[in-house]
Parts: sequence; structure tokens; C-alpha cells
Amino acid sequence: MLNTSVQENQIIVGYRPNNQSITQNELIEELMASEAAIDRGEFLTIDQLIEESEKW
Repeated sequence: MLNTSVQENQIIVGYRPNNQSITQNELIEELMASEAAIDRGEFLTIDQLIEESEKW
């Protein structure tokens, strides 16, 4: 039973641009961290992104 749970949490659900695999657990952790950052106001609006991209 424990092995099944561990295996389920290690399911590959996608790949990063560098072709590194992303497991279900990693994805969930990253999504939770991203939601927390949004709750703290750590994001750019579209207008801010456009303004910043003009400096690239």
C-alpha cells in the first residue's frame, strides 16, 4: 500500500523546457508556492509587464 502511494506521487506529469521531468508532487508544491506569492502581492500586472518588457 505504501509503495503504491509513493509511486502515485512520483507520476511524471510534464517536462520543463530543459526536458527535466516534473512529478505530481513537484507540480503541486510549485503551484502552492505560486499561489502564496500571488496572495502576498508578488506579481506583475499586464501593464507592468509591458512597461518592463520595453526595457529589454
